[in-house]
Amino acid sequence: MAKGPAKTIIPNFIKETLKNIELVEKKVSFEIFKRVVLRTPVKSGRARGGWHISINKREYFFDDDFVDKNGGTVLQTVLQVLNTLKPGKESTIFFTNNVPYILFLEDGDSTQAPRGMVRVSITQFVNAVNRAARTV
Repeated sequence: MAKGPAKTIIPNFIKETLKNIELVEKKVSFEIFKRVVLRTPVKSGRARGGWHISINKREYFFDDDFVDKNGGTVLQTVLQVLNTLKPGKESTIFFTNNVPYILFLEDGDSTQAPRGMVRVSITQFVNAVNRAARTV
């Protein structure tokens, strides 16, 4: 068994590393999700309000009456859910939209987002990781 400072250095290193990984995961996830939400075209606000985040289980929920033209409510929910992630616990983050016409929007059916929302945001993933890692 380790003696002296090594006994606490290694566990503390592991704890801090896991905390930093979690922080980067949260920052990157939020940044990508924010980009997707804000790139989602707005006519009625249903498509933008249709985004849902969940952990370890995909959501199939759709509320035809929910409207979020500026994306603020959706992004607040994203933050709340991301804050439930725990360091060192493996999780799968799902970000879904069950609005019936979301694939048409992603395929460029709107002049507001002719290149889609998700695929454009995903291409910026590496830059988001690098930015988040620099701030930890």
